[in-house]
Amino acid sequence: MPRKKAETVSFEDGLKRLETIVEKLESGDLSLDETVALYKEGMELSRNCAAQLKKVQQDVKKIVETSQDDFALALFPEEKE
Repeated sequence: MPRKKAETVSFEDGLKRLETIVEKLESGDLSLDETVALYKEGMELSRNCAAQLKKVQQDVKKIVETSQDDFALALFPEEKE
């Protein structure tokens, strides 16, 4: 069964696949070609997961309800204006 392209994989599925890739790479039982292919797939998944996280972070940051009809922009704790 062919794998889904990284950009069509959900964040959760991408993270699970990344964990599997890391385990296989750490095992040291792969050929050079297999190692390179998994590394490439892992990098694509990593970029995709990071992009999904950034989008969600931006969505959450946009509006935080401070009262029933009053909204304010809120930053994540690690961010500075």
